[in-house]
Amino acid sequence: MLRAQPDSPKLTVQISTLVSEKFLWIKITPLPSYHFYYLDPGEMGVPPEVQWNETDDSVNISPLQYPLPKRFKTGTLHCIGYDHAVWLRAPYHKKNEITPERITGQLSWLSCNEDLCLPESTTILFDLTQVEAPPTSQPWPQPTPKTWQSQIQKKPKALIITLSTSQKTSLLPEILDVFTTQKNIQDPTQPIVSEKKSAHETSITIPLSEYTSPKSFPSEWIISTSQGGFILPAQRTID
Repeated sequence: MLRAQPDSPKLTVQISTLVSEKFLWIKITPLPSYHFYYLDPGEMGVPPEVQWNETDDSVNISPLQYPLPKRFKTGTLHCIGYDHAVWLRAPYHKKNEITPERITGQLSWLSCNEDLCLPESTTILFDLTQVEAPPTSQPWPQPTPKTWQSQIQKKPKALIITLSTSQKTSLLPEILDVFTTQKNIQDPTQPIVSEKKSAHETSITIPLSEYTSPKSFPSEWIISTSQGGFILPAQRTID
């Protein structure tokens, strides 16, 4: 059962939670004109985070996972996030048969519109006795197909990722955007440039932030395509 969390007249989003077999789900619905942020928020912003309360080590909860975001501007600033309702999810695993009936945590986020930004937080509750089917209305980034191959070329101010397919019958979808799960990698003020070399090869130029260092490269790239999102692990891109 979708559990609506207690409303506060001060909050600019509505929060609901749901428990499925493998995930703890959080639905965030911003009020009109407001938005919140992705893991890499762009020039400003703070993504949603959860500080979990004690579970006596009987439940292991992994970090939050985020769906594909969108790019937008707040004033003159280039940002990455969500201006519509989305589900976030945290994988969880019961370590033994004796587990708490409920899990609680403190959810915090930054909510902004064109005029102001508000740091907000609320307590969230998950009832582990009410296990439901996971939401199906929202697609999630999937592992890249095994037929995909990738190479990276490092430039002073950009990375060039070349995607190709190992089979002539396998075609690359249109590349729409690229995101990282880490701050200060991309330059959010500059567009990603995708150049289709052929039906089997595409070159993606990613402008780098001035704060990027060789040690700060992400563990994965999130590729947004005409066929949905794909997760490209760093070991398949960085040579």
